[in-house]
Amino acid sequence: MPTPVAPAWASLVVYVDVAVVLGAAVTALLATGRKQGTPGRASGGVWVAAALVAWLGIVLALNSAHVFQARSHGVPWIGLGVGAPIVVGFVAFSLSRGLRRSVASIPQPWLLAAQFPRLVGAIFLVLLAEHRLPGVFARPAGWGDVLIGVMAPLVTYAYVARRSWSRSLAVLFNFLGIADLVIAIGTGFLAAPLPFRLFFGQPSPSLTPVLPMVLIPTFPVPFWILGHAASLRALLVAARAPSPAGSPVGFRGAGRASRSRFSIARSSPAGPSER
Repeated sequence: MPTPVAPAWASLVVYVDVAVVLGAAVTALLATGRKQGTPGRASGGVWVAAALVAWLGIVLALNSAHVFQARSHGVPWIGLGVGAPIVVGFVAFSLSRGLRRSVASIPQPWLLAAQFPRLVGAIFLVLLAEHRLPGVFARPAGWGDVLIGVMAPLVTYAYVARRSWSRSLAVLFNFLGIADLVIAIGTGFLAAPLPFRLFFGQPSPSLTPVLPMVLIPTFPVPFWILGHAASLRALLVAARAPSPAGSPVGFRGAGRASRSRFSIARSSPAGPSER
């Protein structure tokens, strides 16, 4: 069976989206690292940024070796490509105080706005219309990503404007974003030509495990899940913090990021949640 080839326009969209995600993440980490003041904390952001670049390089190398190619027998390595970065991210976060400080220093609005590139999911809907992807995967993945991508700037604006309900909206937004990615990953695996396939409609999503489409589940998707987790943690930590003077009711512990809008406030000694 010949290897499917993504349309040129879809390849361009995916490459641009990945570049935007990586560029924004590296810029945010380096910017927050410089604002931390101490060399140790600044180097933490550099190391995380370097890890993101290395992660993308590993994905490209593995795909060049056809590791992620869909197979009806054997180990579905694409699952490892999706899950391993998430597991490594959570483990590294739990073990590294420097990583926790680097992530905690990223302003909440930046974490929320980082979901805006999810609009790339619209290509699934176009490929569905071209009969290149099955509806059981393309519809929930495409519409879900578009919804989250459209919501991202709106939720970010509400948070920056310090609306009394913005924290609850941000929490709901993060949970919806995670649920969308879980559904997209699940339907993609269950419809793909893998050992545990349940949906046998045509066409199959055999286009997703080849370049550049494979970059979406193996790089931005784990990144977005980790971004949602970081945002949720910051929101929960802020909710336990004392309310700043003059804060609207229901906007407890809005945090340094919201008080200074999109600027990064002067660093303060790490609290118990950052250690």
